[in-house]
Amino acid sequence: MTSLPAPHLHLCRQSVVTATARAHISDVCVALGVDSTNKSHADWLDDVLVAASELVTNALTHTTGEIAMHWWIEGRMLTLAVVDTHFVELVWVRGEGAVPVDNENGRGLGIVAGLADTLTYGPMGADGRDGKWVAAGFTLPDTLLRSQNRRRAERNRPVWGRKRQTSAHKGSSS
Repeated sequence: MTSLPAPHLHLCRQSVVTATARAHISDVCVALGVDSTNKSHADWLDDVLVAASELVTNALTHTTGEIAMHWWIEGRMLTLAVVDTHFVELVWVRGEGAVPVDNENGRGLGIVAGLADTLTYGPMGADGRDGKWVAAGFTLPDTLLRSQNRRRAERNRPVWGRKRQTSAHKGSSS
């Protein structure tokens, strides 16, 4: 059995961080039993990896401090979270009012909202002075729900203050 990768990854701004984040999350998914030769697994994995890239790119583009990626399992959900050092209120819109697809910037969170089952964010610390976390949740494929590594991964969830949290779920337009 493949061992689980670390539940968090500190990302260096001077390296190819999106590729590093994608590789780390790909390793997580393989350890959980994702089979990229299975069409439904491959499609699910593509969504997860695109979301990981978009979350990291967003943090790189809009912040200047440290960035870290975390992952954990809670129930049937794999959650990826990117933590940075700058809290701002986030907005993402799907459907009518969304950023046009030909715009160079501004589509990242909308893409993640369209791929993930949940997209949430909140402040680090009580008032956000320590930054923010942005988390995307993906329902695990049914064939992965009995994985021994999945059960181990449920212990990886970080504890962050959640005084303020905003969410959007598939099918909503908030």
